[in-house]
This record gives sequence, structure tokens and C-alpha cells, in this order.
Amino acid sequence: MKKIENYPVLANGDLYTAFNPNEAEEKIISRWDTPVGIRVSRTSRAWSYPGYDSFIIYEYEFENVTNDTITDLFITFANTFGPSMFGYQRVHGEWSEGAFRG
Repeated sequence: MKKIENYPVLANGDLYTAFNPNEAEEKIISRWDTPVGIRVSRTSRAWSYPGYDSFIIYEYEFENVTNDTITDLFITFANTFGPSMFGYQRVHGEWSEGAFRG
């Protein structure tokens, strides 16, 4: 896994001279191999700018790392979203067990 930060201002307050305005402020690249010989590379990009701080972009690359030709392959993505304490407090101003009782 590789984490790349691209913030315009460094933690000490100095301007980051290598800042790239055409790239995300935070980019995380992770790679793993599957049991069938597919290498998956996932790049996620996130921003903190107002209006751009509520989503993450995922980019996937799939590579056959075997000497065999794969003729039949099915790739699916499963995502589950659940409420987080921060998100619920931001919208409703509270987070408690009682808030979810019928």
C-alpha cells in the first residue's frame, strides 16, 4: 500500500512547492493478487475542498499475472454503506442508541 499526500500547504504552514492542482489531495494505491492469478490495483482519490469533500473516487486495474489465457472472468463490486457517528451527528445533531429505536 502506498499513500501519497498532495496538500497545497504542509503541516508546518509552508507552501508545498510540488503541489499538483490536477491531482487529489490524498491518493492511496493498494495491490493484491487473487487466487485465480489476477492482480488488482486500486487507486482511491479524496479531496478536502468545499464541495469536493464528500466522495472518494476509486480506480481499478486488473492484470493477469499467470502464463495462462483467462477466457471466462466475472468481476463484481459489492459495497455496503452504513451510518457513521460523524455523519449522523452532522445531519441530525445527535447520536445515541435511543435515536434508532422504533
